[in-house]
Amino acid sequence: MTAPHRTAYPRFPQRFADHDLEAADTPTHDEWLFAHREAHVPQHQFSLLVLLKVFQNLGHFPSLTTIPFAVIDHLRQAAGFAADLSFGYDQPRMHQRHQAAVRAYLGVAPADARARRIALEAVYRAAAVMDMPADLINVAIDELLKQSCELPAFSTLDRMAGHVRAQVNRRLCQEVEQQITPTLAEQLATLLVRDSQTGRTAFNALKQPPKRPTLAHLKELLDQYDGLVTLGDPAPLLTGLAQAKITQFAAQARVLDVAGIEKLSEPKRSTFLLCLVQQVQVQTRDQLIEMFRKRLARIHVAAKTALQDIREGAQATTEAMLETFVAVLHAVDGAADETEVGKQVTTLLHPPERTQSLLTTCEGLLADRDNNHFPLVWQYYRSHRSTLYRLARTLVFHSTSADQSLLEAVTFLLDRQERTAAHFTEPLSLAFASEKWRKLVQVRQGTQTVLVRRHLEACVFSTLADELKTGDVCVAGSAAYADFRTALLPWKECEPLVPDYCATSGIPATAAAFVAHLRDQLTTTAEEVDCGYPENDQLTIDAHGEPQLKRYQRPPPSPTALALATAVQGRMPERSVLSMLHRAVCRTGCTRHFGPRSGREPGLERPQERYILTAFAYGCNLGPRQAARHMHGQIDAQQFAYINRRHIDSRTLMAAMTDIINHTHRCRLPALWGDDKVVGADGTHYRLRKNSLQGAYHIRYGSYGGIAYHHISDTSILLISRFIACGAWEAIYIIEGLRQNQSTIQPDTIHADTQGQNLPTFALAFLLGLKLMPRIRDWRDLVFYRPDPTTRYQHIDTLFHETINWEVIETHWQDVMQVLIAIQQGKISTAWLLRKLSSESRRSRIYRVLREIGRVIRTIFLLQYLADLDLRIQITATTNKVEAFHQFSQWVFFGGDGVLLTSPDPEEQEKAMLYQGLVANAVIDQHVVDMNRILHDLRREGMAVKREDVATLSPYLTQHIKRFGDYQIDGLNDMTLTEDDAVPPLELDE
Repeated sequence: MTAPHRTAYPRFPQRFADHDLEAADTPTHDEWLFAHREAHVPQHQFSLLVLLKVFQNLGHFPSLTTIPFAVIDHLRQAAGFAADLSFGYDQPRMHQRHQAAVRAYLGVAPADARARRIALEAVYRAAAVMDMPADLINVAIDELLKQSCELPAFSTLDRMAGHVRAQVNRRLCQEVEQQITPTLAEQLATLLVRDSQTGRTAFNALKQPPKRPTLAHLKELLDQYDGLVTLGDPAPLLTGLAQAKITQFAAQARVLDVAGIEKLSEPKRSTFLLCLVQQVQVQTRDQLIEMFRKRLARIHVAAKTALQDIREGAQATTEAMLETFVAVLHAVDGAADETEVGKQVTTLLHPPERTQSLLTTCEGLLADRDNNHFPLVWQYYRSHRSTLYRLARTLVFHSTSADQSLLEAVTFLLDRQERTAAHFTEPLSLAFASEKWRKLVQVRQGTQTVLVRRHLEACVFSTLADELKTGDVCVAGSAAYADFRTALLPWKECEPLVPDYCATSGIPATAAAFVAHLRDQLTTTAEEVDCGYPENDQLTIDAHGEPQLKRYQRPPPSPTALALATAVQGRMPERSVLSMLHRAVCRTGCTRHFGPRSGREPGLERPQERYILTAFAYGCNLGPRQAARHMHGQIDAQQFAYINRRHIDSRTLMAAMTDIINHTHRCRLPALWGDDKVVGADGTHYRLRKNSLQGAYHIRYGSYGGIAYHHISDTSILLISRFIACGAWEAIYIIEGLRQNQSTIQPDTIHADTQGQNLPTFALAFLLGLKLMPRIRDWRDLVFYRPDPTTRYQHIDTLFHETINWEVIETHWQDVMQVLIAIQQGKISTAWLLRKLSSESRRSRIYRVLREIGRVIRTIFLLQYLADLDLRIQITATTNKVEAFHQFSQWVFFGGDGVLLTSPDPEEQEKAMLYQGLVANAVIDQHVVDMNRILHDLRREGMAVKREDVATLSPYLTQHIKRFGDYQIDGLNDMTLTEDDAVPPLELDE
């Protein structure tokens, strides 16, 4: 049976707040008249009124004995009935008549055969794309409420969802099974056979995460992919399954071991394995390209380092080269004839390796002269040569533009891989190559222009890596490197959706109106800033157009604010992190999202206790083994690992964290700390074991690891957290984090670090209805754009250096709308799109138009930033809150000696960040509850509690928290709320 609390089936809350009762269970005058019209005895009037309000809140009639006394008592008082008036029915017929009267009054159909048919049809439709019983039940509930039907009993919906799910899955799996050939069936069976030497199966190897991007691991990954390809492409066999269903089946197969998957029926086992193989093939292509790009990046880093070394030792190298040259000249001068010259020179340059070394040194000196490391790339590329050729033959590349010159060059090289000649004399277009590469690749040999083979190879593979990053080249069958154009709707389908989208986002719905709107905004803002410049004593602009802002000194907190903070900290109760997490779970019931992938009730003893302990073990980075050591054998490391693998994933962790966010947000205190429409985004470094594809050495942090990228509400609550690779451009995740946020806090203004200054990011944020306001550090790299070449300003004219190209925006407005509609419908993510629209994406018209829109929006923001001191204060304050949260969250994440994970699996790394966010938000929620009570008590005791003083408090307190020692786990399965969980009303002194 599916747990009711994992669905949207309406139930009574465990605890009622006064304001909740007031809002949901207070009868209106019309309802009071209805009760008195339908019943004549006070007890019946009261009972009818209770039935009415309960049905309005639940959509069904619960058993009378399950209606909480708090609801009954509130209605008795609110409707003015006598305090001793009882609730209930002596006659079942009267109860049934009142239920019918409530349905008629609300216009709701009973839960009869028609309602069950409506629910059944909705579940059948949903079962084609959904697999979780809880999701199917929610679909039935939504459809019944939409059709104004009474909800059947939960058991009815649960049986219906389970029956339909099993029936649909059985049919889908049988359809797939019928297409499987005997050869493929034998290959799938082989996946489950254990190797006699290692004891491992190919099925286990399918689930292994990628390793570090070394050359050896790249070769190993190519071998694995070759093995996957022998199974063929499962996609044609899975055409009857929706992509969501394929993903769900693959996820279920991934968490099973060999014994578990062998227990499945033959059709189900084959389908699960095919879905997993299809997903792994796609992921492996992505991983191959990721490793390829990282290997090429490291080759170029090595070449740049070598160039630096050459610069430092240029004098000694030059002297050595001159000595060699002088020796050659002496040999030539002393020789009797040309034959003797050849012998002398050959002797001087013997063995042949010496010639190659001298040539490399000469190229290094020339590279130093031109400040170009490309001539040195070959010596680091050649060890990768055979592997890169193999990768180019393995994957299928396509150009996303009309320019095919790069792919033609790849084919040119593949056809001549075995050639060892120093030059190619065949013609080849180098339109794809930069000017520096062309000078190196093309050389004159007599009267003929030839191509230097080794430099051509280095050039082609380096450019291929760059264009894969920008999206100018895509990979067939990939996800991260797919052609984003395939996700766009045709304009005929897109056009009817544009007006609604533009109305929602607050932008004009035609190209001309959109351009006029942007031009007007830029013109108006520039004129206002120019007029206000004489009164702006914080800003000066020098003759070169460089602005200078005076440093703002934040005033120190007032004595009353310091006294309040001291009083609050002194009264904070001592608690352990585990107990804080437990109380947050009691208040929110957030662990209801955890459970088996099947959606059924967890077959665990004391499941709530196990879920809390697992969240604590991973959220504090203790890990299974270390956490089990502190719990006296009451739970072992294998149980931790099993629950983490089988019962908890990124989606359920995010849902649990959202429950805690919503509870904290409902309290009044966070609203005093900041604006819930404002969010700050920034990343912080976490160390990793050196076995991860995500990991890299970060020069700024001076260690190997990855980046935890957080979105922190101005109210000090963590909204979203994800783990990204070191060196990734953090700006691409700014917008996507807000789109993943499902909490009641929905910001529309984003403050970010200086990486948020990216032009396409500015444009995309504006087009999605968001305000991007990053911190500005270096003015010299930023350009102000005029709305018109003839426009001049009295005071700020020297700021502007270039003009907006409005024609580009108007011409490609339709292309932008297609992209925005695709984002709105979830076909592409903003992070994926922005990763493609980097500064190197010169051939993309989407990049060009977003860059131009970004120039408008960023110029407007920069002008506002210069003119508005309050805006600058707000940006600094929000980014400081993000930094404070980073310190607080790392303090909570105290296990593991500061290393995030030993697992190289990106999914586990992402889960680690969400576990951490769950625990951090649970501690913040407990702080809000405790501080609210303390402030309430202080005010009752006569201390002034002013709004401006409360606003200086922070939930990131740690002095009273116990992190270490043996952990008390008795009672963790008890979800009963206590008086400590109540949040008293917060009243303030003005």
